[in-house]
Amino acid sequence: MTIFVRQMKGTIKKYNEIWMVDYDGMLLPLHSKSMETITELSKTFDNVDARILSRPEVEFDLVEVCYDNQFSEVKLFANLINI
Repeated sequence: MTIFVRQMKGTIKKYNEIWMVDYDGMLLPLHSKSMETITELSKTFDNVDARILSRPEVEFDLVEVCYDNQFSEVKLFANLINI
């Protein structure tokens, strides 16, 4: 597995209960590390969704994951830098 990372800016949104980052019209699912962080925050804060959406502009690492070094199977994820 090969991983490439680039730093970007976008807008976090929630679609059908799934957190996504809108980057120039491309919707990127959150990386599992970002989802774990949100889950942990929800244990501390009431209505964590409203907290996150109150500042929707986010910086994130665009994580490109290549499985088995086959570039035809690249998956893109947004890993939030600061929540």
